[in-house]
Amino acid sequence: MKTAILLIAAGGAALLVAVAVLDRWLRPKMERIRVPESDPRLGEHASLSKDFDALLRQAGGRPMTVGTMMDRLALRGDAFLLLFFSLPLCLPVGIPVLTTILGPVLVFVSFFLLLGRRTWLPKRVRDHEVPFERMEGMIRRMTPLVLRIEKHLYPRLLALSEPGLAVRLHAAYILVLALVVSLPMPILFANLVAAVPILLLSLGLIKRDGLFIIAAYVAAIPCVALYATLALLGIEGLARLFGGIV
Repeated sequence: MKTAILLIAAGGAALLVAVAVLDRWLRPKMERIRVPESDPRLGEHASLSKDFDALLRQAGGRPMTVGTMMDRLALRGDAFLLLFFSLPLCLPVGIPVLTTILGPVLVFVSFFLLLGRRTWLPKRVRDHEVPFERMEGMIRRMTPLVLRIEKHLYPRLLALSEPGLAVRLHAAYILVLALVVSLPMPILFANLVAAVPILLLSLGLIKRDGLFIIAAYVAAIPCVALYATLALLGIEGLARLFGGIV
């Protein structure tokens, strides 16, 4: 009994020391880091909301194909494509635009990001035309969320967004989530729980914010919980569970 108490006390003390050391190491890295405007991955003062406005100006009131949107957004990199196509899936109320194509687009973008190559889409997907009114409505509804998020984004923990192995690991993670998003699940929040981590990770890569990248991995917990419950109970059982809660 005494030995067990001593082991628990020693373990607790070791944990406290580890937390203190981690805090001392991590705190300076959490401070804002100046990244030059010339950084091709960032542009420190770049505004995501302004990029969306530029897309609307380019459309000029006319329909725009998915391929044209991707060519315009790809100027900021694949992470920006992931952001743009995951945002609609993160809104509380779904937007009836590209609903059958968002998941596959995310799959293609993350797959080619994993390979380190420029994103390719099938012609049928690239030529899918989005009416200007729907695109404008989607962007206008996303803009307030983007503006709120931008206030908390700045470069920190840069090692987590360094090109190479780190980004490819993130791409593999996004690919798995994108495949989940692509599943036609008639369940409330089924897309949301998988899309939010993609959104957070793409924001972290765009602005080189390591804290958002860490948050993206933590945010996958509800997704794992939902689909693990689904695997155990099935769709009808999950529906009854949510019905009982409500």
